[in-house]
Amino acid sequence: YGGRIFTKPLKTRCIVEMDLTITNYLRDDGLTLANKVINLHLVSNPSELEKPSNSFPPEFTHQLVKDERFQGYKKLSVSLHFASDNFYCYVDIRYETKQPNATDVLKKLSKYLSPDGFTTDKNKFLERLNDGFEILEPTISSYAQDGKNFIIVRGDFMENNGKIASYHRRLEIFSVFYIESGSLIDLDDPKWNVFYLFSRVEGISNRYSLIGFLTAYNFYHFPDKIRFRISQVVVFPPYQNKGHGRSLVKSVYTYIQSQKNIRDITVEDPAPNFVRLRDSIELEMLFKSQYFSQDWSLNETKLEQIIQNLKLYKNQVFICHEMLRLMQIKDKLSEEFKNFRLDVKRRLYK
Repeated sequence: YGGRIFTKPLKTRCIVEMDLTITNYLRDDGLTLANKVINLHLVSNPSELEKPSNSFPPEFTHQLVKDERFQGYKKLSVSLHFASDNFYCYVDIRYETKQPNATDVLKKLSKYLSPDGFTTDKNKFLERLNDGFEILEPTISSYAQDGKNFIIVRGDFMENNGKIASYHRRLEIFSVFYIESGSLIDLDDPKWNVFYLFSRVEGISNRYSLIGFLTAYNFYHFPDKIRFRISQVVVFPPYQNKGHGRSLVKSVYTYIQSQKNIRDITVEDPAPNFVRLRDSIELEMLFKSQYFSQDWSLNETKLEQIIQNLKLYKNQVFICHEMLRLMQIKDKLSEEFKNFRLDVKRRLYK
């Protein structure tokens, strides 16, 4: 539990230093770990409100409340029920006792919830549950998996009288809960891009459930291009580790590769898991291309062709090219492997 034991020579006494987090969690001092009491639920019908099936806790709450702790409650429970299509939210806060100096939980949550996208009235939520959500944007990709159909659509915050922007505002709390440095984005900035991953609800025409989204920002690239920078990628926990994140990112890459005004694709402060995902996707693209079918050399001409056609960032081309070279080296004691190592060092210490 994070305890550490310190001893001194010639002394039999030892001091145990307990981690402050564990101490506070064990003490009855009115402090409650936010990650332990918040639960999010995706609801598609009224019965799931009483017996939630798609439930999961947040991963990060440090932006929501100081030290990730609520103060002044006994047996606190915070449930956020989201309609799985329109993402209207029902906030259900329960507790046994509350102290006068208790944290205002609803006020903390309201900072990240859409002002017109949540209620504390259960009946009002049930009335809105079947409102549905009309997909107004063009579909860029679709796929089937495990007997279910999925579509990926591109959204534009500036179009459709701001309907997409209003919809996305309801989702932003997930960026805060599942991206360590996640934050709210400026929905009035036309340089933002958004892509949604939906699952088709079986048996109901034109009914979809959202399972993830990706946002990106358009930066200027001299002299007349755009640098497409991926900012946030969220796949809801019940759908993680099933390949949906990979399908979403690959579809976005394919779409961007058709846009002549975009120079390349970069990523803002990627987490380690996303670095691995990105590398594997770009490696697969480079492997399936014909750029190294004849030889493994990478000159300036070939580099420029790869960037223009695959939209890969220059440094990423070098990394993927090194992985491809390493794949075909059989003898790790050979001169070829020695040269490979030297080339990698030259790039890293250039």
